[in-house]
Amino acid sequence: MGFFRSAAERVYRRLLVLYPGDFRGEYGEEMALVFRDRIREEPLLPLLIEVFVDAMKTAPKEHLAMWTQDVRYAVRTMRRSPGFAIVAAGSLAIGIGANAAIFSLADALLLRPLPVARPAEIVSVRSLAKDAPLGAAYASVSYLDYADLRDRSLSFSGLVAFNLASVALAPRADALPQLTLGMLVSGNFFPVLGVEPATGRSFRPEEDQVPGRNPVAVLSHATWETTFGSDPDVLGKTVRLNGVPVTIVGVAPAGFTGMDQFVRPAVFVPLMMAPALLGPAGDRMLTARDARSLNVKGRLRSGARLAEADAELGTIAKDLERAYPVTNRNQGVGVRTELQARIETSPSDAALAAMLMVLVLLVLLIACANVASLLVSRSLARSREIAVRLAVGAGRLRLVRQLLTESLLLSLLGGALGLGLALAGVRFFSGIPLPTELPIVLSVRLDTRVLLFSLAASVLSVMVFGLAPALRATRTDLVSALKGGDSRLAGARRLWGRQALVAGQVALSLVLLAATTSLLRSFHRTLMSEPGFRRDGVLLASFDPTVQRYSPERTRAFYRELRERARALPGVKSAALAFAVPMTTQQQLVSFIPEGLTLPEGRQSLSCLGNVVDPGYFSTFRVPLVKGRAFAEADGKASPRVAIVNEEVARRYWPGQDPIGKRLRLDTAVGPWAEIVGVARTHTYLWLGEGPMEMIYLPFAQSERQEMTLLLEANGDPALLAAPLRELVRSLDPGVPIHDVRTMEDLFYLRAVSVSRIIVETVGSMGLLGLTLALVGLYGLMAYSVSRRTREIGIRMAIGADRGAVIGMVARQGLALALLGIALGLAASAGVSRLLASLVTGVTAADPVALVALPLALLAVTMLATVVPALRAARIDPVSALRQD
Repeated sequence: MGFFRSAAERVYRRLLVLYPGDFRGEYGEEMALVFRDRIREEPLLPLLIEVFVDAMKTAPKEHLAMWTQDVRYAVRTMRRSPGFAIVAAGSLAIGIGANAAIFSLADALLLRPLPVARPAEIVSVRSLAKDAPLGAAYASVSYLDYADLRDRSLSFSGLVAFNLASVALAPRADALPQLTLGMLVSGNFFPVLGVEPATGRSFRPEEDQVPGRNPVAVLSHATWETTFGSDPDVLGKTVRLNGVPVTIVGVAPAGFTGMDQFVRPAVFVPLMMAPALLGPAGDRMLTARDARSLNVKGRLRSGARLAEADAELGTIAKDLERAYPVTNRNQGVGVRTELQARIETSPSDAALAAMLMVLVLLVLLIACANVASLLVSRSLARSREIAVRLAVGAGRLRLVRQLLTESLLLSLLGGALGLGLALAGVRFFSGIPLPTELPIVLSVRLDTRVLLFSLAASVLSVMVFGLAPALRATRTDLVSALKGGDSRLAGARRLWGRQALVAGQVALSLVLLAATTSLLRSFHRTLMSEPGFRRDGVLLASFDPTVQRYSPERTRAFYRELRERARALPGVKSAALAFAVPMTTQQQLVSFIPEGLTLPEGRQSLSCLGNVVDPGYFSTFRVPLVKGRAFAEADGKASPRVAIVNEEVARRYWPGQDPIGKRLRLDTAVGPWAEIVGVARTHTYLWLGEGPMEMIYLPFAQSERQEMTLLLEANGDPALLAAPLRELVRSLDPGVPIHDVRTMEDLFYLRAVSVSRIIVETVGSMGLLGLTLALVGLYGLMAYSVSRRTREIGIRMAIGADRGAVIGMVARQGLALALLGIALGLAASAGVSRLLASLVTGVTAADPVALVALPLALLAVTMLATVVPALRAARIDPVSALRQD
C-alpha cells in the first residue's frame, strides 16, 4: 500500500503548494467545495500523470516491484479465465456506464459549476419576500437595491447584476435582424467573475455610469464564430441590437457560456444600455426600486462565510425596508450557493436528477453484487492455490493486496467498457428536443467531470465487491484446502454467502422494477389524459416588437393589424392573441386580492398563473367557458376592468357561490378592481400530470404586453400557413422578427410526448438492466451449485433417484432464493413507492401491478434462470461423477 499512500501524499502536497490558504482550512466547512473547483481548474490529467510518475520515482523499489508483480499476475489470471473476466467486467460496465450516463444528465441539469474562475466562491443573491408567487422563496433584485447592496456589503469582493433579454441582432446595417438572447450586465461583470476576453477587452467602469452613453458590446465566442466567421478584425465593427448601433469591443472566451446552465447569450452589453435597447421597460429597470428583474451573483471575499454574508445582506435589506417602506416592505435578501439556487429555481429538474441517480445506483449495486458473487465462487476454486501460498510463507496482507489488484483491474476494465455505454447514453440524452428557436441548449457531454465520476465509481466498486471476498479467501482452511479442496462446512458457508448476494440481487431488481413500473404507468396515464385544450389545427408564432423599440401605441397598432390581416389569409378560420400558450415556459404570474378576503399579516397579495388574451382565444383554443362570457371587443381601456378565472380559482375563493360579478383587486391592495365575467374550465398549463392550478385571464386591450403569440386556426394543415404569415409580417415591418413558428401539435409532442418518452425509455432501460444482471447472478449461482454437487448428484442417481427428482432438487434451491429475494424486495418496494408518490405526480403508492403482478412475473422469470442448470444436473452421468475426487 506504500505506493498508493505516496501518490496520495504527493497530490496533497502539490495542492497545498498551489493553494495554501484553501487547504489549511481557511474556508472551514467550504473547503470541500473549494477542493472540487481547484481540481476542476487544474489541468487534471497532466497533474495525475505527473503525480503518478513522481510517486513511482520516490516509492521504494520493493513496493514498485511488488506492485508490478501483482499487476502481471492479475493479468495472467484473467487470461487463464477469460469467461470470468468477460462476465465480471461486462457486469461492471453496465453498472458504471449507466451511472456515468445519468450523471452526465444530472450534471447538465443541475450540478455543473459556473464556467468562471473559482466558481465555489460565487453565490446567488435574491430578494426574499414572504408573499413570493406560488410559494417561491426568492425573486430577482431591482437595480437600485443592487447598487445599495454592492456599495455597502463587506463580505464580497464584488457583486454583479445581469438580465437576459430578447434582442434582434443584425451584423450589418443592411442585414435582416435575427432574434436571439442578449445579456445586460453590470460594468464589473467580467472582472468579478474572473473571465478574461479571448479578444479585445471587457467593459470599462465609465461605460456603466450614464444610461445610453456607451453603446458597446462583447460578443460570445459562439456568435463570433458563427455570425462573424471568426473574423480577427471584428473589434471596432458596428452591429445593430434592436436597431441601435453598438460597437464591438471584445469577444468572450470559448469556455464562458453565460450564467445559466441552459441559456447561451449571443452578446453582452452594459446595463446602462437598457433604456436604449428596451425602451420604457429598460428605463424603469434602472429607475424603479420595485422593478425586480435582475439576477445578482457575488464572489465571497477570502475567509468570508456564507452565513456571515447572508446575515450582512439581511441587515442591509432591513435598512432599505425602513428607508423605502412603500417599495421594500417585507423584502429581505437571501444568499445561497449556486446549487441551492438551482434547486430552488427548478425543483422539478432536481427531483428528476435525484430520482434517476437513485435508480441507476441500484443498477450499480446489483452489478457489484454480481461480481462479488463471482469472486466468492472463484475464491473456492482457488482455495488450493491460496493455501499453498500461505503455507510457503506469503503474508495474508500480501494476498489481500494481490486479490484487490485483480479486482481493481477488473473494475478499471469495466469502467473503460462502461464509457462506451455512457457515450451512447449521452448521445441519447443530447437528442432531447427543446421547443424554442432561441439559443437554449441541454449540454449533456462526456467531459472531465464525467470521466472522474466513472473513475471514482470504478474504484468504489472495488471496495464494494472486492474487499470482502479477498478477506474471506485468505481465511481458508490450509489442511482441507491442501488435501484437495474446501471442507464441506467451508464450502457450505461460502455458498451460503453467495446465496445471500443473489437473494439481495433479486430484491434490488424487484425494487428497481417496481419503481420503474410505477413511473411507466404514471407516465402512460399522463400521456393518455386530455390536456383540456386544442392540440391540432393551430399554428403558433411569437413576436416581440420591443426589439424595434416600439412605443405602447405602436405595439397596440401592430398587433391589431397583424391579427386582422392574419384572419384574412387563405385557409385561416380564426385568429387570436395570447401572452402565454399552454405547455410553454413563457408563463407569467398575476397578483390579486379577492374582494372581502382578509390576508394574513405581512402578506400583501395572492399570486397565481395569469395570461393576457384577446376575445378570440377561448374559441380558437377550444377552452370552454362553464359560466359567464368570453372577453369582447368592447372590453377596452376606457371600459371597466374585467377578468376571467378558471374553475380552481372559483372553487377556492368562492366555494358554493356564483363567481360571476365578484371582484378582485389586481397587483396590490390599492390596485384596480376587475369584475369576473366568466369561468373557464381548468386545463393543463405547464406540463402534463400537473395538479389543478389556478389561472386568471386578463383582456389584452386592458393589460397590454409587448411579447405576444399569434394563434391561427386553420381549415386544413396549419403548417401551410407559416410561409404566408412570414410574408405578412415582412410587409408590416421587416425589422420585427417572427420566431418559434410551429404547430400546436408539434409543441405538444416536444413538451409532453417526446420528453416523457425519453424519461420512460431511460427508466425502463434501468429496470431491464437490473433484471438482466440479477438473472445472470442467479444463473451463475445455480450453475456453480450444480458443478459443486456433481458427485452428490451422481450418488443420488446411482442409488435410484430419477431425473425429475434431480431437477426438482435444483429448482427448489432457485425457488427458495427467488422467494427470499422477492419477500425482501416487496418490503423495500412499498417504501420506495410511497417515496415516489410524494415526489412524482400521478404515481400510486399501492400500485397493484408493481406490488402484485410484478413479483409473480419476476418469480416466473427467475425460475427460468434455473432451468438450464437443472437440466444439466439431470444429464449427469453417475459413473463419471463417482470417479471424481
